[in-house]
Amino acid sequence: NNVKFLTRNEEFSIKDVTYSFHGDMGVNGSRGSSAQYAKLGIKTVTGHSHSPKIIDGNYTSGVSARLDQGYNGLPSTWLHAHVLQYANGKRTLISIINGKFRADGNKD
Repeated sequence: NNVKFLTRNEEFSIKDVTYSFHGDMGVNGSRGSSAQYAKLGIKTVTGHSHSPKIIDGNYTSGVSARLDQGYNGLPSTWLHAHVLQYANGKRTLISIINGKFRADGNKD
């Protein structure tokens, strides 16, 4: 009961962090990127790239599937990682490596 799946373009924010963008679609119909979302002037969380990163106000999660999908080669920046938002609105990346996890940063 406490899980919400968003539809495309459905607006949803928690403590001034916007979760409305998957990350695949960018400005003016271009392909999305973490750098583009960082330039929007709002705090965002995206996930499409499968590679976790923090660029200014954008946090991008990693992948929640097998790292080897058969079409992606090595080397790769893909990583099992999730964005966690604390009650005070701060965010961090949680990296999962060999079944173990740790927080990787808390920049805002």
